[in-house]
Amino acid sequence: MKRYPNHWGIGENHRGWRMATFRSTVVILTVAAALCACNKKPGGQVAAVVDGQEITDQDLRTEAVAENLKSKADFAAAAPMMVEKLVDRTVLSDYARKNNLDRGPEYVARRRQMEENLLAYLAVRKLVGNIPSPTSAEVDRFIAENPLMFSQRQRLTLDQFRFKTPADAAVLKRLTALDSPAEVEAALRSQRIQYSRTEAFFDSGTSPAPVASQIVKVPDGEMFNVSMGGQSFLSQIKSRTSAAVDQSKWREQALMALRTAKLRNVMSQKLGDLKKSSKIDIDAAYRPKSK
Repeated sequence: MKRYPNHWGIGENHRGWRMATFRSTVVILTVAAALCACNKKPGGQVAAVVDGQEITDQDLRTEAVAENLKSKADFAAAAPMMVEKLVDRTVLSDYARKNNLDRGPEYVARRRQMEENLLAYLAVRKLVGNIPSPTSAEVDRFIAENPLMFSQRQRLTLDQFRFKTPADAAVLKRLTALDSPAEVEAALRSQRIQYSRTEAFFDSGTSPAPVASQIVKVPDGEMFNVSMGGQSFLSQIKSRTSAAVDQSKWREQALMALRTAKLRNVMSQKLGDLKKSSKIDIDAAYRPKSK
C-alpha cells in the first residue's frame, strides 16, 4: 500500500512555524521600538524627551498660546520655563497612568469637560469668522454714549452683604429700606439669614452700562440691592473716586469693547440657530425659572 504524507500533520507543523515566526517578529519589533525610544534625543523639532516621549516645538507653541505669549521675544524668554513645565507635566502624567488614575470616574468626567471646552472654543472661532472692525464713526458714537466708561468713570467702595435671595420679595424690600449696615446686620441675624459681609468695589467702566448708570446715582450712605443668580448683594456706598480714563486711550478701549460686543452678538445668533436645529430635552428641575 502506498503511503501518502500526513497532510494535516504537515499543516500543523507549518502553522506552528508561522506562529513562531510571528512571535519572533513581534519580539523583534517591540525590542526595536524600545531601543528607538531609548535613543530619542532632543534636537530639531524636539525640545525634550521624557522616557521616550517627545516634547515638540508644537507643544511649546500650544503652551505659548495658553500663556498668551504673542511676540517672538516673549516666547524666547519663556521657552525654558515652558519646557520645564511640560517635562513636569509629562512625568506626573506617566505616574498617574502607572497608578491607573486615568481610569477613575473623576478623570473621565474632567477629560470630557476639557475636550468639550476645547471643541467649543474651536467651534466659536469657525462660526464667528472674521468680524469687520468697527468704523471710526461707531467708535466716536460709543464713547459719547458711554461716559461712565471714559470721562465720568467712577470707582465706588461698598460695605456689602451677600446672602441667598429670600423667596419672599417683601423681606428683601424691608432690608433694602433700612438706614444703615448695622440695622441690616441685626435684621439678617434676627431672621436667621446666613450672610457674608465684606468691603467690595464697583467700577462703572467695567460694568454693564444700564447697571452702572443706576448704581452711580445712588446717594452715598443709602442702601441699595442688586440680585443675580439667586444671590442678593445689599450694599452701602462708603466712598467714591473719579477713575476717568486718559483721553488718549479712549479709542483703543472703545474699539475693544465694540469688537467684544459684536463677537457676543454674532455668537449669540449662531448658537441660537444651532440650538433650534438640535433636539434638546432638559429635566424640569434644571430649567430656568420663569419670571
